[in-house]
Amino acid sequence: MTDKLVVSLTDPSYQPVTDLTWPRVVDYARKIGADTHLITERRWPQWSVHYEKYQLADWLGKYKRILFVDGDVLIRKNALNIFQAVPAGYFGAMDEAAHLHKSIWTLEKIKAQFQPYGWRGPWNGLHFNSGVMVMDDTHKNIFEKLMFKTEAYFDQPFFNVRVSKLKIPFVRLDPRWNFLRWLKYEQPNSYHQNCYFLHFTGLALSPEEKAKHILQELQTDR
Repeated sequence: MTDKLVVSLTDPSYQPVTDLTWPRVVDYARKIGADTHLITERRWPQWSVHYEKYQLADWLGKYKRILFVDGDVLIRKNALNIFQAVPAGYFGAMDEAAHLHKSIWTLEKIKAQFQPYGWRGPWNGLHFNSGVMVMDDTHKNIFEKLMFKTEAYFDQPFFNVRVSKLKIPFVRLDPRWNFLRWLKYEQPNSYHQNCYFLHFTGLALSPEEKAKHILQELQTDR
C-alpha cells in the first residue's frame, strides 16, 4: 500500500464515459505509485452525483495525499506526476478565473455561485475547477460542514468557499493539468495539444456523445 490515492467516480448512466477514462486513471496511478478507487456507490442519491465527491473525506487519513479526477477527464500518456506539482500541505487545482475568458467569471456570477454556500466576500479572484483536485490529510476539515444545493456547478462552489474560509494554502495549477475542452480561454494557447489532463466539460452533451469525443482523443494518444 502506498500513501497516495487517485479517485474518480461514476454511475450507471455515465459508464460510456468512464469505461474509456478509468483505465487511463489506473495506468497513471500505477506510473506515479498511487492506489486507485472508483466511487460507484451513491451515498446521497437525492442529490446530483457530483456531490459524491464528498466521499473523499473517507480516504483522507487512510492516505496522506489524494488526487481526484472527474469521470470525464482523460489522462494522457505523457502526464507528469501531479503530486510533484503540488507540495504537501497545499490544495491544488486549476484556477478558471485566471485563464478562462473574463466574461465567464464576473463578480456577479461569483456571488451567485458562492453565496448559497455561505460566502460573504470579498472575492479573492480565485475560482478553481473541482474536476481535478489535489489534497492531503491536513485538509479533512474541508468536509466538516457539507452543503447540498440545487444551483449550477454543484460541489465546485462548496470546495471553493471552504478552501477560502479555512485559508488553506493553494497552488494554482496551469491548464495543462485540467484543460476544459470546450470553454473559451482568455489567451490563445496550445494547452489542448500539450495538456496532461483533458477535461470534456463545457458542453451539454450526453455521456454517449462525450464518449465519442474521448474515443477520438484516445486514437491519437497511443
